[in-house]
Amino acid sequence: MGNATFFFETMSNVAGWIDALSKLIGLLPNFLQAFGF
Repeated sequence: MGNATFFFETMSNVAGWIDALSKLIGLLPNFLQAFGF
């Protein structure tokens, strides 16, 4: 059971990181425009 819990916690953390990264990548064009690139 402990391994399953660890696995699910890790997967939820990974999903959170992927979500945060996708949001940052989505913001990149705005930053580039703001700096005139």
